[in-house]
Order: sequence, then C-alpha cells, then structure tokens
Amino acid sequence: MTDILSRWEVKNDKWTAPAPGSRRHFVEAVDDGWQLWTRGPGVKFYWFSRSIHELEAIVAKNDSHWLEFDAAKAKAPVSITAELAGLKATAHSERGSFDVRLWSADGERCVGYYFGGLNNATSGFVLGELTVQGTRHLDEVLRGRGLGAGLIDLAEKVSCLRAVPHGFMGTDGKTSDDAWKSWQSRALRQPVPGMEGRADIDGRAAMLPEMKARRTLKFNADDYDRGLLLAKELGLGLATVSFGSRTTGFFPVFNDVSYAFPLRADGSVVSGAGFDDLDSAIANNLVLGASDKRLEDAVINSIPAHRIEAEIAGRSTSDFYRPLTIDPVALEIVKDREAGRTRAFSAAAASQPGLSPRT
Repeated sequence: MTDILSRWEVKNDKWTAPAPGSRRHFVEAVDDGWQLWTRGPGVKFYWFSRSIHELEAIVAKNDSHWLEFDAAKAKAPVSITAELAGLKATAHSERGSFDVRLWSADGERCVGYYFGGLNNATSGFVLGELTVQGTRHLDEVLRGRGLGAGLIDLAEKVSCLRAVPHGFMGTDGKTSDDAWKSWQSRALRQPVPGMEGRADIDGRAAMLPEMKARRTLKFNADDYDRGLLLAKELGLGLATVSFGSRTTGFFPVFNDVSYAFPLRADGSVVSGAGFDDLDSAIANNLVLGASDKRLEDAVINSIPAHRIEAEIAGRSTSDFYRPLTIDPVALEIVKDREAGRTRAFSAAAASQPGLSPRT
C-alpha cells in the first residue's frame, strides 16, 4: 500500500488528511483511478489520475500552493505610486487583492484601472506557480499607448506575483477577444505564465476539460435536465425524485422534480457521483445541496424511455429555457462507466453459468 493511503484516515470509503490552513484533502477510488479534492470550505481543488503515485505528488504540490496562498494573504499592505505616460498611477495590495488606478492629469478622475486578486488552486497547479488576475479598463482616448500593460506591470510589482488572463489555464472568468489580443502582445514582449510554450504546463492544461467534467459529475446535483439528456443518450428511462411542490417565483417551473436519474432495467440508477442505488444517490444529492429534506419524504416516479425525447422537447421550447445541452466530456465519462459496468457483469456471468444478464 502506498504511503498516501497508509497514513491517511479512512472514512466512508474515502481517504482523508488535513491540508494547510483549515482545509482538508480527500481521495476516493473511481473509474479505475483516483480522484482528489480539497475542501476549505467548499471544493477548492479537484484532480483525477489513474495513478495513486501521481496523485500523491499532486497533493504535495497542492500543499505548497496553499502555503504560498496563505502567506500572500497574510502579507502586510503595500502601496506604491508611479508615472505612466505622464499620468499618476497608484497601486495597492492587501490580503491577496490588488487595486491599480490611473489618474487624469488634474488627479481628480480615475481614467483607468486594473483590480483583482489571487488565482485559484487549479490554475496554481496547472501553471506551477501562484498568479493573479484582474479586470482592466482604460478610457477610450488612452488606448493603444501601452498604458494597459503598464497597469499590469504595477499589479505584478505590488503583489510580487505574475499576472495571467481571465479563464486561462484554469483561472476563473472569461477573457474578451480584444483583451486576449493584448495578452498575446504582452507575451511577445515578456514571459507570461502559460504562454511560454512549456510542455509540462500545456500537458496539464489539456486535462482541464476532463477535470471540469469529473468535478461537475461528482459535486453538481443530478438535476432534471441532466437526467433527461443522459437518459436519452443511454437509451434508458428516468427515475424522478420530488419532495412536494416548490415556489415558482418569477420563472415558470415545469414540475417539482428535485433530482432525476437514468433508470436501468434492473432498477439501479445512473448518477453523476457513481451511486447505483437510488436511495444512496438521493442521499448524496441531499448532502451536496445541504438540504433539510428527508430521504423518507422522497416521492419517486418514472418516465419510460420512449417519452424522454418528448420531455426534452418540452423543456427546450420555452422562452425561459435555452436548448438543453450536456458537456460532451461528461457524457463520454458516463458512457465509459456504463460500458465498463456491462463488461464487468459479462465477465462475472461467464464465470457463473445461469446468471441473468442485466443492463
């Protein structure tokens, strides 16, 4: 047995250990591999690996990230003043956040800014370093003069960390096309994390779609929309779970379904977290949503496979709902699980003559 499993506490089929600060690591076997997540509170980091040895190295890197993250949050406030193209610029950093401002010639009006803070643990692991990101703006008349780059330079100076774009290499948010062009231009002038052509970073970044899909399956509720789409793709019916009527509020509510699971012929279900038993799948969703509902109050109904497409059409045509979609990577993960389940049962059946097949 490897060190990470031998020294960690085992609880509810998971291995767990303290992480820096008030956080905690969890490791769980899944899909012929291992998934790691860190809570503190909420899920702050998630990764999956086929190798427990690789995951152990990821835990060590993750711990280093949190130590650096906490140190950055604890640093004393820093303020600096500079000049950019003849205009006064101020920069302040405190508790992991920064605020950079460019002032008009008379010093009365803010004509540009760049503010933000520390990036998340996922980007820290992918990039191999703690970075910052922020929201940037310049008055129209000041654009095209390199002042935006100057604001980023000041943010890096005051935070002592390098900056990266929104929605890049695991960072939160999304970068506009114009902003992305400015970052590409910056990368031509100086190194930008993740834009230096490093194979190790690019390799980890290539895994982000799978990590996002697996994290969603593990920690997002098995809602009605996802259940419908999975049932359609798998050719199954749907088990629906409700707890009585819900307040409609402003938006229409088609039904009072809280959770929904594709329903196999043998009565077991398909859930994002991998629970086959309906009660266990419901209980897991109640925990995910910190719900005060009780398992014993659940009302179970079902939709046969031949009605699934009509239900999807009904959900997709309302003015309040966009056409239903599902992450194709998450879909492939679920399909692979179902194929593996079928193979495992076929192998078991071959070794036990007379065992009835199931789907």
